[in-house]
Amino acid sequence: WKLEGVKAAELPHAITLLPYSECLSLLKLLHQIFTATGPQSRPMPPMGVELATKVVMGIVQLHKGFLVQQGDLSVMIEELRDALRAKLQKHLDEIGFTRASLGFLQRKMEVDMHSRFFDLSKRKSNQKGQRKRKKE
Repeated sequence: WKLEGVKAAELPHAITLLPYSECLSLLKLLHQIFTATGPQSRPMPPMGVELATKVVMGIVQLHKGFLVQQGDLSVMIEELRDALRAKLQKHLDEIGFTRASLGFLQRKMEVDMHSRFFDLSKRKSNQKGQRKRKKE
């Protein structure tokens, strides 16, 4: 399976085209990838976690009636949900840390340079002047 090749807008449609048996195989594969510990576990790129979460949610929403009937799958889905939630939370924490770091650097540079790092007012006034010149 090559999930990266599917566009985000086409993902729900692509999931509906998968037969139920393939959806189960995909859920089991994602469960193995995201719940693996030890030497066989590998870091997943952030987009991989987001894409996997969308796929799992799509499959569960589409086949929830069949999945409920098979009780043995509920444990696997709960483990997968917990693993994906933890990885997504880690990703969100990294984004928050990066934003906080960039905010600190911006404030530090503004203090050191005695000016705003992103001064949008100058940009807007320059753009207005350029528009007026074009009209003339």
